[in-house]
Amino acid sequence: MIGDGDDRILPIFPLGTVLFPGMTLPLHIFEPRYRRLLRDRANRDPAFGVVLTRHGSEVGDETETFEVGTAATVTGILALPDGRADIVVRGGRRFRILASDWRSGYMVASVAWLDEERGEPAQAAALAEQAARAFRRLVHDFGRATNRPLQPPPLPRDPAALAYAIASALPLESWERHDLLAAPTALARLATLVPVLRRERQLLREIGISSACRVLPARFSTN
Repeated sequence: MIGDGDDRILPIFPLGTVLFPGMTLPLHIFEPRYRRLLRDRANRDPAFGVVLTRHGSEVGDETETFEVGTAATVTGILALPDGRADIVVRGGRRFRILASDWRSGYMVASVAWLDEERGEPAQAAALAEQAARAFRRLVHDFGRATNRPLQPPPLPRDPAALAYAIASALPLESWERHDLLAAPTALARLATLVPVLRRERQLLREIGISSACRVLPARFSTN
């Protein structure tokens, strides 16, 4: 069994979605093994790591996962009378799984923490401006197409935080989200996002509300 005792050992919560650093995620905890995980990690920060499932179900299986995930801090919890719980977690540091086992009843991994590299600063800053501008234009055009003017939230100025905020707002495929999470630098992440944003805006202009924009109204407040 992988031992406990330092921050390189982390319980893992396999999910069908990606948690980005700085972003929040609501979770409903109902499986006995994850109820136990929460009890085992009470008052520990981070409580566990969130990793995207590769094969298998979130429920019941010893799921195969991708290697890169995000540490999760519990920011809110509502304990239900039957032992289930509704929690909200916030993403923290990224990590890469080095080894794992399930002998605790849930997945426990030895991890290597990943630094948040910006890449070349001037290029990252320029791409951040392009991404922010493209994102605001996409939201504006979507609002016009649906007759529901939308107001995007303030975007972070930091290139790394900006990339995560935009990636979390777009309804990308799960593997696309993982690839963005696993990108080595903010520069690489933004270089992927800018063409995606431009593509979705072009689709919106050509064919109306594109499938990739269907959830945008849920992400922003109306004027």
